[in-house]
Amino acid sequence: MKKTVCSILMTAMVLGLTACSQSGGGQQTTAAKQETEASKEETVAGQNSGQESSGQEVSGGDRALKIGFTANNLENDTVVEALALLQQACDEKGWTLSTISYDSDISKLVDTLENFIVADVDVMIFQSANGEAVADVVKRAKDEGIVVVSYDDASHIGDYYLTQSDEEIGKAIGEMAAAYCKKNFGGNAAAVAVGLPSNEILKVREESFIKAYEAGCEGKVAHSMDGSTFSGDMAAAADQIVQAYPEAKIILCIADAWNVPMSAGFQAAGYTTEDIALFGCDCIPEVRNAWMNGEEIMIKGSCWTALPESLLEAFNRATQTALTGVYTDGEIHQEVTGVTAENVKEMFQ
Repeated sequence: MKKTVCSILMTAMVLGLTACSQSGGGQQTTAAKQETEASKEETVAGQNSGQESSGQEVSGGDRALKIGFTANNLENDTVVEALALLQQACDEKGWTLSTISYDSDISKLVDTLENFIVADVDVMIFQSANGEAVADVVKRAKDEGIVVVSYDDASHIGDYYLTQSDEEIGKAIGEMAAAYCKKNFGGNAAAVAVGLPSNEILKVREESFIKAYEAGCEGKVAHSMDGSTFSGDMAAAADQIVQAYPEAKIILCIADAWNVPMSAGFQAAGYTTEDIALFGCDCIPEVRNAWMNGEEIMIKGSCWTALPESLLEAFNRATQTALTGVYTDGEIHQEVTGVTAENVKEMFQ
């Protein structure tokens, strides 16, 4: 009963399409949609069969598209940046973007995608680490003519999908940490790994940065910590490291979103920016802006995987397909770049 009520409420949210912007078009009637589909077929018929897409933006014409977006956490900094780009594109074209967080609950993710189908969206974009769980609902969406985009999904489910190598991400994190260890700690410093072993993708990232760190210097990883056990209180994670592994000078972490509060925890324990160095992923604005402003912070290195730019590329390809019926290359690859205070301006200015 509880799940049913939740599903009904989510349906109302999606149908209202109030999450980010409003479209004046409203939901199409069956007759109007049939007319639109006929118009789409005429457009496809008139195109050159060899037409290719490079992800360029397209005009929505008289048709107002509806896009549904769901992710594990809409407050994640890189997701916020990505949504700002998608919202701007929708505002320019008079399209509607509806966003919902599924809060690490796979059943809520499935319900959200089902409700996007009910809401008759043209494009659905979602983050998922479990392609098997969403396979059936994605198939139904495709059968309804919805263009599907997925990311963070090893099975690459969807018409368009982002790909990244978490082994490459982990390697970049570990190599930056090893180089810092050589330069600042004589090449031999104990490290603690902070990961999320319950997530197969992030487990690969963690295993990779442990391997790269130990291969790149004489330091060893003294302990591997499951960050989920702290329920978001990563300052408490730092305190536990201080108490149990006071010899640790390097922290290898799956994400900057955890490193920032851990830094606060280390500072509260009396550590300075020279005592301990943290390395993570996503190069969130708080980190890169500090580097650009010349601030000394505990986070010394991060990885940029170009998620905002890659999601915009997928959005452009998917919306073009929704308008024309023409499908292009499904893969959008996210390149991995190690970022430090030394190269941050080159990367982001």
